[in-house]
Amino acid sequence: MERDKKARRLRVLLKHETIALVPNGFNSDSSSSTAILRLTCQGLLKQDFDGRLVPDLAQSWSVSDDLCRYRFQLRPGLTFHNGSACDARKVAWNFTRLFSGAVDSLLTRDYQDIEAIHVLNDHELEFVLKRPNEAFLPNLAWRTYIVDDTYDQPCGTGPLRLQAWQRGSHVLLSRFDGYQGPHAAPDVDEVYLEFAPGVEQRLARIRQGDIDIVESVPTSAAAALEADGVLHAQLTASKHRSVMYFNCRAGSVLQDPKVRLALAHAVNREALMQAVTGGSGEVVDGMLAAADPFFVATDPIEYKPERARQLLAEAGIDSSQVFRMVTTNTAPFSLVAEHVGNDLRAVGLTVQFTGYDDPPWWPYMYLRGGWDICLQGTPARPHLDTLLGRELHSQGGFNAGGYTCAEMDALIDGVRGEVDGQKRRQSYARIQHKVQAELPFFSLFAMDNMVGWSPLVTGFTPHPSGGIDLSGVKKLDTQMAPPHQFATEGERR
Repeated sequence: MERDKKARRLRVLLKHETIALVPNGFNSDSSSSTAILRLTCQGLLKQDFDGRLVPDLAQSWSVSDDLCRYRFQLRPGLTFHNGSACDARKVAWNFTRLFSGAVDSLLTRDYQDIEAIHVLNDHELEFVLKRPNEAFLPNLAWRTYIVDDTYDQPCGTGPLRLQAWQRGSHVLLSRFDGYQGPHAAPDVDEVYLEFAPGVEQRLARIRQGDIDIVESVPTSAAAALEADGVLHAQLTASKHRSVMYFNCRAGSVLQDPKVRLALAHAVNREALMQAVTGGSGEVVDGMLAAADPFFVATDPIEYKPERARQLLAEAGIDSSQVFRMVTTNTAPFSLVAEHVGNDLRAVGLTVQFTGYDDPPWWPYMYLRGGWDICLQGTPARPHLDTLLGRELHSQGGFNAGGYTCAEMDALIDGVRGEVDGQKRRQSYARIQHKVQAELPFFSLFAMDNMVGWSPLVTGFTPHPSGGIDLSGVKKLDTQMAPPHQFATEGERR
């Protein structure tokens, strides 16, 4: 019986631990928290493996012609992990709670246009917006969880429930037999999630041979792991960017856009991308990766160290000026920092580097630490409006560099309610050109994500959002899958 139970436990290796698991909370708005919360909590909608919006708690929905009324029909018989009913009133409560002061949440900006929520009956509700918001539905499918009234842990309706969290070690989830979702639950009893931020640490854990799914496989080792029958590794197209953020606040040497431009010219992004990804990524010329549907081509900022030296001299910057550069110790950012630091030193700058463990890197060191240059990974947002409001608006929750521009704020606020598609595209293009001219941040490269899974796992497909989706996943008994035999694409889907 014990052997059979172990065969029903799925082991997942994540890059780093989370700081909290408060659904819809500020401290849980991270990739690590998202990986766990999506397994335990559902939203009204979900993004499928092809990037489309599909039903989750809502079995159907409709949108008014003016894009201001959104009506949702819930699945009947929904229950939370604690046995209480999940109905239209509880869904409405989740949104009113965001604005009640009871929870510190970044979602308040995403949903600030909600004027009213009408509960029509137990299984139907309607959201009324003050103005059109094209990002409303994508945001619902991203990091908005419907939960029961709990303070600091997820009590959702998902196929797995939180069983235990031993900080510094693991999170244990167990099967929820009351799950009523439209997507197949994982065919396991437990999911055991552990963490390995460093490349060598991650590889050592993988090679022990008992890990079933790996969130991020070191690219350089993927072929060897597959040849040894340890993991099947697959690159998944991603809009995830590695970004160089600048301290734009008053009094900072980087308040001057010319100095920010100098640092951008100093970085050899092609060499950096090759060193970090082995060529599996692409240099990002502009604000967004080329695969992003909102991408607009802008004039590229090329690697020109002589131009960098000239701009620095014009600004009176020499080696006596110390630039404090920070990033997370989670791979691959120590390597990114090494290459960026060497490029900046090559144009005569003095760079002082500090790496932080994650957590508390995200969000505390990133948002509140004293730094001049910050290197950070930025996952894809569900919509450009979400990115702009969080990272470029002066009141944005993730505006780590303190970039403030009244014109930019007006553009971001204005484009949100624009109903004319052509005018909306023009505004988004203007914003991206303005970002390239002022450089509150400098995109370095976009990197495809290498996900891995063992021969004992069937039904697994990497998700385009970068998260771990275990819908329909099954773990075979150790005697059922010989080494080197991996599921085919058809078996996975």
